[in-house]
Amino acid sequence: MIAIQSLSKRYDNDQYGLNDVSLAIDQGEFVFLVGPSGSGKTTLFNVLHGRECPSAGRAQVLAYELTRLRVDQLPILRRDVGMIFQDYKLLPRRTVYENIAFVLQVLHYKRRRIHQLVHQVLDLVGLTNKAHAYPRALSGGEQQRICIARAIVHQPRILLADEPTGNLDPDTAWDIMQLLGKINQRKTTIIVATHDWRIVNKMRRRVVRLMNGTVMSDTIMGHYA
Repeated sequence: MIAIQSLSKRYDNDQYGLNDVSLAIDQGEFVFLVGPSGSGKTTLFNVLHGRECPSAGRAQVLAYELTRLRVDQLPILRRDVGMIFQDYKLLPRRTVYENIAFVLQVLHYKRRRIHQLVHQVLDLVGLTNKAHAYPRALSGGEQQRICIARAIVHQPRILLADEPTGNLDPDTAWDIMQLLGKINQRKTTIIVATHDWRIVNKMRRRVVRLMNGTVMSDTIMGHYA
């Protein structure tokens, strides 16, 4: 699914977001990406999502070589790579249904199919009764569930979650992680960047630790070091 070799991202100020990173992630894996702020987690996500171009090395995501990715290939890549953000990024003047449907409208899905898929993911995240609500009427946990629904409605093969529980209380955060585990059981590859050591230690999945843009450790059934 993902094969990274000697990948680096260098910025104009000569600072490295990533420095000689090599990493392979297989289909259906659930991987935690940990490390302090500035360690390179978000930069790696931005590269995998096609938001930033690497400076050196290779990054293969599915059939796409990101160092040679054309602008017209970005929408195709993002059909297969979903993204969940810490700050939700929901459209405040659209209902829950409209926020999720918007993704499919951009991809030119037919109205009947949009209706079917939106209600499927709302059922999956347990919020079928919130379809006509606006984001301001939702709790933080509910907003994050809608973000997850929006990210998976087009059935991506890879899901990137950048600090998905950062703004949530411990019980709600655990509910969100259980939901991601449920999605992973459907063979979706999931990578979660997080500072939440309690969740990492409790779930005991693969843990990749970054420091200063470099992979410091990669442990199967690891913990937050």
